[in-house]
Amino acid sequence: MIMSLLAKSALSGVIVLLILMVANTNLKLAGWLTAMPMITALSLGWLWLEGNRSPVMTTYLTGVLIGVGHTAILLGTILLRVKAGASLPMSLLTGAVVWAFASMVIYQAKII
Repeated sequence: MIMSLLAKSALSGVIVLLILMVANTNLKLAGWLTAMPMITALSLGWLWLEGNRSPVMTTYLTGVLIGVGHTAILLGTILLRVKAGASLPMSLLTGAVVWAFASMVIYQAKII
């Protein structure tokens, strides 16, 4: 169990490291790679290998779709703040506050 968890974590970490290496030469490509659903695909693979099928996969993918919208709200807020000249820490803080508010709304609506 622990070895499986470590292997999964290591593979996920390698993907993040590779994206950081790409960022040294091509930031736009690194951003695009970050947005790719690699971690989602890995997670689906791990769930499937552990014997989980349709009900678990459906629930997981529904959460992913909700998270994509959530992530768009977070990133859009940060982007707008940075474009407006705000510092990165303030932009991240504003994005986190907006994300938390959206999370409360989604939770209260029993979407997740």
